[in-house]
Amino acid sequence: SLENEWMDDCQLGPRKLLNPVKSSRSHQELHRELMTSCKRNKPELERVLECRRRDQLIKERKKQEEARRKISPLEAELRKRHQALEEMELEQQKDERDKLAAPEFVKVKENLRRTSYAGKEEKQV
Repeated sequence: SLENEWMDDCQLGPRKLLNPVKSSRSHQELHRELMTSCKRNKPELERVLECRRRDQLIKERKKQEEARRKISPLEAELRKRHQALEEMELEQQKDERDKLAAPEFVKVKENLRRTSYAGKEEKQV
């Protein structure tokens, strides 16, 4: 049994080699700094990725808003015509209300003006 113990003690197994990079002082200091900064707040990579995501979202929102703001020339013309039609309708309604509210002599006077203008046009032609 003494012989077995002596053989176990003398027997050398494979020894793990030291990594020169990991054993260097600068590497250990860098590793320590990274670990402490990681504990304090987010790792640098995570911060950079988060910043990129945020920038990308902002760009997308700007593009969407520009697309909403941008109006094609056709759409602008249609809107302009629609607005003009609405204004004309409002004027017609206002004129009709004014005519209904106007006294009888004003209505007769308007009719006389129209007939007098029509008569002048026929004479010119």
